[in-house]
Amino acid sequence: MSSVSAIAASGMRAAERRLEASAHNVASGLPGDAPDEVVKAFTALRADQVRTPGGGTAARVSAQSGGNVDLVHEAVQQIVARYAFAANAKVLEADVRMRKSLLDIKI
Repeated sequence: MSSVSAIAASGMRAAERRLEASAHNVASGLPGDAPDEVVKAFTALRADQVRTPGGGTAARVSAQSGGNVDLVHEAVQQIVARYAFAANAKVLEADVRMRKSLLDIKI
């Protein structure tokens, strides 16, 4: 795998983790029929995207104090994750096309 592909793949994984954390917050943080003890025990997750050595990125998921979930913030996080994943997928596709063109020239 080329370094471009590896960086794009790491971006896709980071976007996936960001989406999973946000989905956890939305699914677990909504009021429902759960007893108050369960609602109070809920821990929201926070995904921070950081650079990794050698290029690429990773999402570090950590527990966030307070159990309140801001649905607007979570919707924005999910949209950001969607676009980040799609952008990295386009980079991966471009790298594959470039490598194919290079191989076609050599043959």
